[in-house]
Amino acid sequence: MKSALNACLLFLLGLAFSSAHAADTLDLDRLATCQESWQAWKTDQARMSAMSQSLNADYARKEADDGPYFAPKGAKTLLGMPVLQLYPASVGMGVGFSVVVGGSFEAAKSGVEKAVGKPLKQCESSDGMKSCELELGPQKTVVILAADKGTTKRTLVGCMYYYAK
Repeated sequence: MKSALNACLLFLLGLAFSSAHAADTLDLDRLATCQESWQAWKTDQARMSAMSQSLNADYARKEADDGPYFAPKGAKTLLGMPVLQLYPASVGMGVGFSVVVGGSFEAAKSGVEKAVGKPLKQCESSDGMKSCELELGPQKTVVILAADKGTTKRTLVGCMYYYAK
């Protein structure tokens, strides 16, 4: 699974050098809430290239024990909350697009519900985590995930296209 995600990430990064077009700003809100999907753009090289250029222009690639991610080079927000980490090719164990924000689970849930225009009803708490998800269509499930206890104000918001195998 990790190799598939790394291959996707390398593909996205590689496209950054294949086009002479100016980088477009990523619409994080639309990507993280399944209103846009790079999965649907796979055959649109210009759009994928613009996404890759924007990633390289606005984010720095970082490494952590649990894998690579992107950190914003300047202030970025998702649904009004500060962006801490960006994962353009994954949502936890799934393939998709996700963002870790500096905000509470409740704030993220409220922001996602407002963005998609529907309540997140499929919510649960288990294994020290709380999560909600809402399937918006084929290969489009918006998810939020945060630690169930503690004072950490970090929440993952993302669009999952499918579970990696």
